[in-house]
Amino acid sequence: MKFYGRVDGFNERFDSLYWKYHQLIYMNVFKFVKNKESQDILQDVFATLWESRKASNEN
Repeated sequence: MKFYGRVDGFNERFDSLYWKYHQLIYMNVFKFVKNKESQDILQDVFATLWESRKASNEN
């Protein structure tokens, strides 16, 4: 199953992915970091996914 598919509709898939996993990712990051930086790391995770969308579609 290809996660990204085409760029068309990526916003909707990304939004769905975020709402499905953001709490789980945050809780796991917080276990290791245990401070406010956990929010920054969570944001970095999703920003990296967002930025990598074009590269994933080229393959």
